[in-house]
Amino acid sequence: MSPPKLNTISKNILLVDDDECIATPLVRLVGTWGYNISWVSSGLQALEWLETRPKPGCVLLDIIMPEMGGWELQSLLKKSPTLSSIPIIFLSADEKLVKESLEANERFIKKPIDLEELFEMLKEVFDKYMPSYWHDIKSPLTAARLGTGLLRHELCEAGIKINEISKILEEIENKIDEAVIGIDNLRQHLEEQPDDKQK
Repeated sequence: MSPPKLNTISKNILLVDDDECIATPLVRLVGTWGYNISWVSSGLQALEWLETRPKPGCVLLDIIMPEMGGWELQSLLKKSPTLSSIPIIFLSADEKLVKESLEANERFIKKPIDLEELFEMLKEVFDKYMPSYWHDIKSPLTAARLGTGLLRHELCEAGIKINEISKILEEIENKIDEAVIGIDNLRQHLEEQPDDKQK
């Protein structure tokens, strides 16, 4: 019998943050983890984006922004029949807001963003829709992909440009990406097969 059908979730992420210095590198890095990430700089832009485009699998939402903050946007999304189920991960450097979010049992990451914490939280949001056997296959690959991505990011942040090392890491990342895509394609192919009929 083929694997069970899944409640699938979009691999798209919407980042809502008015700080371009945070958003630009975050979009680039999260994209290397296999997600399609889009960025808008205000709550109003996010609301328009969400109402006119396919629903993302997760929203990374800054709390303090001009015009419309994260709490206000969340309140509006909760009232929408089509958008209320989108998982939200809040972002802020404000200690008080961190405490309020934790007390409300909201997903929250404190700025400056811990990349490993973000990786694990995104994995928690998306992987709960994936059966354990696929997760077991992909976990070592995604962990290795995270490691190479973080190393390249840290080298860049430190202003270290070692072309040979960077080239090797990029080649490793490409091979891991190919393997992960292959696993996802295999999973999708098996899910599309009709269940074997008992004779």
